[in-house]
Amino acid sequence: MKTRFTYKSHYIEDFATEFKIIKKIKLEKKEFDLIVNNLLNDSEIIMANKKEMIVEKNKIFHCIFVYCNEFKDGLLICSQGYDYARYCAIYPKKAII
Repeated sequence: MKTRFTYKSHYIEDFATEFKIIKKIKLEKKEFDLIVNNLLNDSEIIMANKKEMIVEKNKIFHCIFVYCNEFKDGLLICSQGYDYARYCAIYPKKAII
């Protein structure tokens, strides 16, 4: 699977990135809003899963997918060991759930 992750990107080639979903996490709207509107803040959900969120040597991102019923899209997150959403991408929920 592929989507767009952005993090200090300078070139268009940086946008298409392979990923694997390691966990799907359904949230209440309030929790979802808190994460998507505070991407650089530490998150308990991210902290609980950060050991699995890695980037392989071949640049495949291991992500969690957070979503809620109220939105058609969710958020792919790869913290790369950090407590916040270091890498993230909006992704259609229907493609995953």
